[in-house]
Formats: sequence, C-alpha cells, structure tokens
Amino acid sequence: MTSDRVEDRRRPVVPVLDVRELSKRYPGTLALDRVSLHVAPNEILGLAGHNGAGKSTLTRMLTGAGRPDSGDMLLDGQSIRFRSPDDAITHGVAQVPQPLMIIPNLTGRENLLLGMHTRLFRPGRENGEQLWFGGSKSAVAAVELMAEHLHLTKILNVKVGRLRPVTQRLIMIGRALLRNPRLIILDEPTANLATPEVELLFSIIRPLARDRASVIYVTHRLDEMLDLCDRVIVMRQGRVIAEKDARILDKKELSGLITGADLSSKIKTLVADVDIHGQVHAGGPSADRSKTPHAGEEVLCCEDLCALPRTRGVDLRLHRGEVLGIAGRDGSGRTSLLRTLWGDRQVTSGRIVVRGVPTRLASPRDAIKAGFAYLPEERAANAVFPLASVAANATLPWLSRFAGPGGLMRAREEISSVSTLLKRLDVRPLKGAAYARIGAFSGGNQQKVVIARWLLGGADIFLFDEPTQGIDVGAREQVYEVIRELASDGAGIIVVSSEAEELARLCSTVHLMRDGAVVQTLAGDDVTESAISLAIVAGEIEIPAAEPWVGAGRARVSGRSPPDAAI
Repeated sequence: MTSDRVEDRRRPVVPVLDVRELSKRYPGTLALDRVSLHVAPNEILGLAGHNGAGKSTLTRMLTGAGRPDSGDMLLDGQSIRFRSPDDAITHGVAQVPQPLMIIPNLTGRENLLLGMHTRLFRPGRENGEQLWFGGSKSAVAAVELMAEHLHLTKILNVKVGRLRPVTQRLIMIGRALLRNPRLIILDEPTANLATPEVELLFSIIRPLARDRASVIYVTHRLDEMLDLCDRVIVMRQGRVIAEKDARILDKKELSGLITGADLSSKIKTLVADVDIHGQVHAGGPSADRSKTPHAGEEVLCCEDLCALPRTRGVDLRLHRGEVLGIAGRDGSGRTSLLRTLWGDRQVTSGRIVVRGVPTRLASPRDAIKAGFAYLPEERAANAVFPLASVAANATLPWLSRFAGPGGLMRAREEISSVSTLLKRLDVRPLKGAAYARIGAFSGGNQQKVVIARWLLGGADIFLFDEPTQGIDVGAREQVYEVIRELASDGAGIIVVSSEAEELARLCSTVHLMRDGAVVQTLAGDDVTESAISLAIVAGEIEIPAAEPWVGAGRARVSGRSPPDAAI
C-alpha cells in the first residue's frame, strides 16, 4: 500500500490538455504560430492578449470550430483532432462563449437542456408522469442538481429573458457542465457584470475547478485574471510569448507583456485631433490627460425623470466638456436610463431639457436630431451589421451626406472619410479595412468603428454603455483617449460602466443607481475606485460561500436553499 502511494507521487501528472506546436494560417494572416501550452488537472489557466493576438483562433481549434494546419493536441495523454464542436463536447471539452447564447422565451430549465441529444432527453411519459420538453426523469434530476449548485433553483421555470445577465451566464455555464466536461473554456464571462455579480460567478468557478473540471479563463480584466487564475499564458501576434505563475505576477508586468512594453509607453498620441464633427487636425492629445471637470454650458438636464420600465425620479445635469459616470450593479437601471435618453423608452413623467430647450425624445430619430449618440452595451447585437462592410456600418446614419445627384453614393468620398478615422483610431489591419466585413474584426476594432460612426455625425452628447466591454488593455487606453478628446472638444459624455476603475479614470462625477433611481453622487476627489466599489456593494446581499462540487448522480451534500443572488 505504501509503495503504491510512493509510486503515485513519482508518477508525472498527465495534463488534461497538451497543445504542441499548433499553427493556423488564414489568407494573408498567420493566426497561430507554433502555439504550445498545457492545462493541468484542476487548474484555472488564464489566457491573455490583445484583440487579434490569437486567443479566439486558439479556442476555435480547441473546441472543434476550426482545424489547425499543423501541430498536435493531446487530451488526457491521447492524441486527438476534433472534427466539430459536438465532437469536442463528446470528448469532454466545452466552451461558454462571450455572447449570451440563450433563448429569452424559454425557461431556465429549457435553456439548460438546449443542444442535448434527443436520445438522452426525449419527450413523452415515464411511469405515467407527463414530462416537459426534452426530459426524462434522469434529465430532470441532473438539471435540478446542477441548478442547486449554480444557485439557479428558483429560476428553472422562469423565462430567461426576464433574468439578469449574470443569471443568464450561469445558465450557459450549467448547460456546458451538463455535458460533464474535463475542460471548460470561459470566454469573457464577466463582461458587463458589476462587482457583486463577478464575486458570485467566482464563487462558482473556484469550486468547479477544484472538484470537477479544469478551466481556461479568457478575459481582458487583468485584476480578475490575477485573482482567479493559477497560471497565465500571454499571446501576441499568434504566439505564446510568456507563461507566468499568477501568484507572483502583478498587473503592471502583465500589462507590459500584453502590450509589448510598459503600458505608459503605449498611451501615446491616438488621434491627431479628431473633433466631435469628425474633422482631423494636426498635433495630438496628451497621453495622460486628467479628468476634465465640467466648465461649459449645460447641454442636458433631466428633472424628476420617470420612464418605463425602471427609471424613477432621476435628476441629472450634464455640461460641455464633462464625463459623467453612472455606476450600479446590473439591473439597477443604468442601461434603462441611457435608452430613455436615446428615445427608446416611454417617458411617463418629468422632463428632458437639451441645451436649454425642453425636448421630447420619443424615438432614436428624435435623439439623433437632438445631437445624441449612443454606443450600446451589446455591440454585436445592437450596434453593428456583421455582414456589412466597415464603411457601411460607419456611414449608415449619414448616407444622405455622401449621396450625389440621383441618390448615387459618392463612394470615394465615403471611403476616404471612413479610412481617415479608422487610421486615427488604430483599426487593424488597416489596409482595405473600409471595404472589409465588420464581422471579421475583433470586438475592440468593432467598437472603434461604432465610435467613428458618431464622430462622422457631429453629435455633442455621447451615451456610452460599457464602452470597453470585451476590449483588450491596449485598445481600452485608446478608447479612453477618444472619450477624453470628445470631452475636450466640447461634448458632454455619459458613461455607464461596471468597472469602478474605468469610471474613476474617466469621470469627474459619478451617480450611483439602484432600483432605477439615483441614490448617491460622488464628485471631485471622492471619485475613486474604492469609493465607487464600496458604493456599488453597499446594501447588496452577502455572496454565499460555495459548496463542494457534486457531480450529477451523486448524493446532495447540503439541504441549504439556493440564495437569491442569481435571480
């Protein structure tokens, strides 16, 4: 017995996943260049890098959504080459992608079972009991046990469209875990989540890795990566350029590895001077411009504003040159307020005054005419047309500006205007970008195109909802600089963000929202990351301690009811 234990200790640990010299080439691009990495059992491996560094291509290869040109993948020591995502799932590799893949009109239970094989989950009757869509009794038991450990029991019969994004994200994780994976890839799982939701998600991920499956964690939030992960792999230009123990890695070093230099050296001149009318001037902004307190005239005033479904008695004032932040947890009414100002919500009482004139914003058309610009939270779903070109996406609201006699487009002028802004916003690859399909670009580049759209439009009131969601650290600095430049040129800007650090860096005033109302305001020296974080967390429910993981089919370890945190 003792000799067996000694032998077990000496036996090398076989990685759950071992990637060796993986390469993938697309026309004109070497997306992966001899990438090698491994994931140990019960490990959380962080995957960091710029948009375009190769992270998405790598995860496509690991999940069967693409096939490498060369190299090997070993799963539990056995060579494997996935033919499809379903093949990867069959072999124990699952992914939870960044976009929310849920069907709003189905219940939590039904969404958990999406994609399950019909041979395992079939409709009908069992022992005389009517079964719901896709369910045998074993399926019911598996889903209910999974829901218990993900704190989702109370929402199994609730339509998912009514739930908070953190709950929808947990449903996606549960759906992947019902396949019993050995390895699960989480791609930007905390995008648009506030601090309490992030902590709730982490309370699920940590025991998941400890007791059940290894995790590859992809995120641009460096603090999260250092807090959660055991090791960090950094990619740049399709290569793995660093592998670090997260326990001895700090944020500054990680930022430098991602950008290729100290972060401060990357925050250089972004635009030569792009004003709010889309004109380009010589010279450039300071890379380290401080937050600009409002000093100009009032451009927007909301007085006791109420709107369906969540905005309640909001008083708000915005001045030229001011960046005003809106903080709060998801579901606090932040996005609802922006959509009210965008004319996408029904105002029930109160009034909106734009540049001293009471204004009715009954539609986005009204908002555009009043000089508003809106960059929505769900960029892929609500801000871009993936199959259209970059130029078409940028100029869509302003087609008449580029129309000649008879309605024919002055294509050369359109492409020239768009290309100038793409260059200044550092969209990559730049060559031919205006003609390229926007869906082929990374999330960071897509956000830059949406910013270019409103730079072309001459708006002077900008509504940013999670402006850097899913964007890497280098591109974030570029977006921050554009926001500062817009303010410097006289625009009034409202920024909704789930990241306290982002609000502290950009804003001179921050309103905290809860239940559709502004409940606290921070201004001047009080606008700090710690103060914003404390304000968001204040009054929230306590995050429950995670229970040991129990796989499907095993006995319950606790009779504790799931908390309300995920509902």
